[in-house]
Amino acid sequence: MEAVGSGLGMIGLNVNYGNPTFIRDGENGYLVPFDTDEDSVDDVIAKLAHAIVMYFNNGPQTPHDISYEVAQQFMTQDIILKWETLVQEVLHD
Repeated sequence: MEAVGSGLGMIGLNVNYGNPTFIRDGENGYLVPFDTDEDSVDDVIAKLAHAIVMYFNNGPQTPHDISYEVAQQFMTQDIILKWETLVQEVLHD
């Protein structure tokens, strides 16, 4: 959350929590495929290294801009509005 809110590009494992929420693969970073049944430690390291090289070859500006875009939905004012909407829905249902 802090990285995307700071406009940073990110590289993370494509797991069922966290990273896919904030990383748009190929846009503001890279989601590295990860399968504990299939991948060895060396496989994962090689995939991470490849993603790092791709990130630096493509430059940080686009990931920077897209990370800010992703973070907008988590801004304080947006979260307050979502909570207020939820409370009103619960109270009036």
